[in-house]
Amino acid sequence: MTETKTRFAIILVTAVVVVFVSDRIVHSDTRPQAPTAAPTQPPTVPAPVVKHQCVNAIDKTVSCATTAAKSCTTLVASPCYPYGCNAAGTTCSESCSSNKDCAAGTSCNVAAASCVPYSTTCKDGATLLSADGTQESCSPYRCRLGQCQQTCNANNDCTAKAKCTNGRCVKE
Repeated sequence: MTETKTRFAIILVTAVVVVFVSDRIVHSDTRPQAPTAAPTQPPTVPAPVVKHQCVNAIDKTVSCATTAAKSCTTLVASPCYPYGCNAAGTTCSESCSSNKDCAAGTSCNVAAASCVPYSTTCKDGATLLSADGTQESCSPYRCRLGQCQQTCNANNDCTAKAKCTNGRCVKE
């Protein structure tokens, strides 16, 4: 009985593989056993970041490897025309309150809150000239970017004989 306990203790301590036939040892293997390690997990790959960007009046849906990625793949690109990008640079504007909300070659019709293509030009600082040659006075407002101003922020938004008062050009 003592011999059996000893063999059992040797098997546990030295990791000896023993095959028994009856009470005799037939074969034993005393090679060192590799330590058992926890199973390795495959490396995690971060999911791509999909975001919207708007640059130069082009709305883009892009996929980037990380939030800090410098190179992204454009998935979809759509022009914003006649509008420009919103102030955050994330999508196209859908209305305008000034020309900065519009794409190149358009201006903001403030009354309609919409960007319209230039179809007129300014003959001088106070006269609008249509493509058919008709002229329209913008007075007391100035003519800018092919459109009569609708509001003012300073006296230089008004004609020479008017001044800006509470956002409106008032003739003196």
